[in-house]
Amino acid sequence: MEILKSYFCIKEENTIFFGIDVPGYASLMVVLLFLGGMQLITLGVIGEYIGRVYEEVKGRPLYFVRSSYGLSLMSSDRGKIIESIAANAPSHSEKTP
Repeated sequence: MEILKSYFCIKEENTIFFGIDVPGYASLMVVLLFLGGMQLITLGVIGEYIGRVYEEVKGRPLYFVRSSYGLSLMSSDRGKIIESIAANAPSHSEKTP
């Protein structure tokens, strides 16, 4: 196996440094670069998928409403709403199987 690696290294050096053409070198490089590009594209698609699944699984809302306009809630109603939201929020201390 080492002999094969050294043979290809010598052939590649001859091609790059001295300009000696090796039959099939161009087509071999085209195939290798194409397959490498396909691997990178596939990894990008898989990474995007995993990222979207992760965001979905976190279960966090996309945004929080800090204040509201045009709604007049009494302070007692506001406290009840906050308590109901807190009661329905998932607890991070619970372990799921």
